[in-house]
Order: sequence, then C-alpha cells, then structure tokens
Amino acid sequence: MSEISKLDAYNIYTGDDSLKHLDRLVEEKYKNSKLFILVDENTRVFCLSELIRLSENLNDSVILEFSPGDSNKSLRSCSDLWKRLSDNHADRNSLLINLGGGVVTDLGGFVASVFMRGIDYLNIPTSLLGMVDSALGGKTGINYYGYKNMIGTFSNPVAVFINPVFLKTLPERELKSGFAEIIKHALIQNKSFWSDLHEVKDLSQTDFNKLISKSVKIKSHFVEEDFLDRGSRRALNFGHTVGHALESYSILNHEEPVRHGEAVAIGMLAESYISTFHSGLPSEQFSEIQKMIISHFKYLQLEASVDKVMSIISADKKNENSSHNFSLLTEIGAVVINQQPPENLILESVDFALSLFRQAHSIK
Repeated sequence: MSEISKLDAYNIYTGDDSLKHLDRLVEEKYKNSKLFILVDENTRVFCLSELIRLSENLNDSVILEFSPGDSNKSLRSCSDLWKRLSDNHADRNSLLINLGGGVVTDLGGFVASVFMRGIDYLNIPTSLLGMVDSALGGKTGINYYGYKNMIGTFSNPVAVFINPVFLKTLPERELKSGFAEIIKHALIQNKSFWSDLHEVKDLSQTDFNKLISKSVKIKSHFVEEDFLDRGSRRALNFGHTVGHALESYSILNHEEPVRHGEAVAIGMLAESYISTFHSGLPSEQFSEIQKMIISHFKYLQLEASVDKVMSIISADKKNENSSHNFSLLTEIGAVVINQQPPENLILESVDFALSLFRQAHSIK
C-alpha cells in the first residue's frame, strides 16, 4: 500500500509500493524525454539496482555519479554535473531523478533548478533524514566556503517517492541522524507525537512507516503555509541555528564530521536551553527533552570552540538586521519564530550542550 499526500505543487507518495506511481508518472509525462538518475557512490552500490528493479521505465536512464559526503555539495560538483548533463544532450524536457540522501537531493535539486533555467526533477530519498526532511519542501542548496546551504533556490520537485525499503541499507548512525528531525517535528507541533516517540528504543527494530507519515504531514503543513520561508515555515529551523553552525565547524575541523541530524540533536538541546530563559519553556519539559536526546545520541562527543561556533552563527543566512534569528519552544508541541536571544545566552547554551554530551559520553 502507499499513502499519497497531495500538496499544491506536487504529490508525496509514501509506502512499500510507492514506486508504482513513479512508473506511471514517467509513462504519462516523460515517455519521450531524456532521463537522468543522480546517485553518489553509496546509492549506486546499495540502491540503484533496487530502483531499476522496481521501476522498469528507468532502464535507459543516464547515470550521473559523484563522490559521497557533504563536502561534495559544492559549486565544483554542480559544474561537473552541468557539463555531464550537457554532454549527454539534456534539454528542457529532461527529468533528473535524485536517488539518495540529503546531499543528493539538495545538490540534485539545485543542479536541476538552474540548468537551462530549470528542468524537472524528482526526489527518491534513501535515508531517513531525506524521507522526513531534506527531500521535501523545495529547498535546494549547496555549501559555500564552509557555510551550510549558503547558495540555493526554492524549486519544487515534480514528485517525491518515499519507500522504506531503502532504510534497510542504512547503518544505525544514519538512522539516528534522521530520527533527530522526527524529534524536531514532534517538539514544534505535536505533543502526542512526542509522547509516541518515548516508545522508540531501538531504531534498528522500529517500523518507520507511521513515523515517516506523521513527519511528512508536519513538514508539509509548514511548507504549504509558507513556501518561501518568510514566516511560519521558520518553525522548522528549531535546532538548526546552533546545529548548522556545529555541522559547519565539524566539516571544517574534523576528519569525520558529525552527521546533519547529530548536529541538529545538539542544536535542539542548546536551543531548548535558550528557550527556558527566553521563550518560557517549562524547566520540567526541558529536562524531558534532555533525557530524550541524550538517550539516543549519548555516543556523540563533539569538541568545538564555542567562540568559533558563535562566529559561524553570526553568518547564518537566517539572521536579520545583524540580529541572531532563532525559532524557540514555548512548550513541547509549540514554537515561536523570529526570536533574538542575547549573545551571552547563545554562547552559554552551546557550552552547556557540548558539556552535557561530553558528560554523557564519559559515563555511557
């Protein structure tokens, strides 16, 4: 069975037979078009053959591959992919199919959105993070000089196809990275969903269908209200102001950078700390959030200069009028946007979060 979420601009197909709808879409709209499938090395090895098996209309697609990793979400990768599209005679009627995690869908969406002033693309996320976050919402982007998603466009896919079969290929850390975004969705909008998440103990034994479905609905709600991210969609930024800064710092300074969701987990802890002092999050709820995040991410130990993280926060694209712009919790299930906490509180929150993870790691 598959579930169809009908948005204004495109449909999201979720479930074990979601790719049947992909075959129908290609047959009806792209039968005479040049098809391209963008993969990284990992999705070529673990996911591409499964996609071709499940969707026979893709047999003649041109495969575009790039090296995995967030460091390859770059202008250099874009230039290389634009050249390969051109060399393989892509035109305005071509379709780019992004098969992969957040790096693939972010990069592929951006490549498609500006090639020939825009060609159609669709996303088939293969990571939990992609299924509940990065493949949805029409934000595309690449990193620039170490800053996350500094260059990008708002450009909707023609469809998104979410098939949990691809989660079987993921190591536990990748599942945890995606689970962080599920936690975020519960915290900003749905208190009963938050309660449900307390039942999740072992991600390798979890049935993700319901979790994905609920997360898709929450993210889609904000995207539909505010596609260009000028108002209510900013609720989705909870955990990401500090999280993106930590992720950028880690990319620049660590041989093995933290995953996006891992950085967001630390960011949510820091921004929950800020929320207790700035937006009225009750202290007992802050304690509850701490326990949830630490229970799933206590393996993390991120060494970072708080001052350097703060300098990255100061360059965040969400800032306005030289003020640091945060989305903060008022309680579990409710968020307030466009908050400007004082710099000393931000510094204190980052130090608190990093220290708490160091402590949890030392006694695990």
